[in-house]
This record gives sequence, C-alpha cells and structure tokens, in this order.
Amino acid sequence: MDGNDRRRLLAICYVNGKGLNALMVREGWALADRRFSEKYIAEENATEQANKGPWGMEFMPPW
Repeated sequence: MDGNDRRRLLAICYVNGKGLNALMVREGWALADRRFSEKYIAEENATEQANKGPWGMEFMPPW
C-alpha cells in the first residue's frame, strides 16, 4: 500500500519483484502525478527525453 490521495487508495504493484508502476511510466503508458508523490519523476524525465508515449506528440496532461 502506498497511501491515498483523499479520493482513492494508492498502491504499488509488483510482478517478480519489479514495480509495474515504474514500468508504466518508463514506457510512456502513465505519467508521474507530481501533485501527490515524487516517485517516478526520474522515469518520466527519461521517457520525455526519449520522446516515448505521449512525449512523442503534443498532449495535455489530464490534471
């Protein structure tokens, strides 16, 4: 369990010891929500530099 954001439960999911949350951000399938945590910012920055996922196009973050 990783806490909550006042509306929903937040969790970190693992498969074979590897964090799926980090994988999703690293592959461009999710964004690091900096409003609630500083986790995954490094992964998001690397993804942005590589122009992967939404970073390869023009987009507006959902928040």
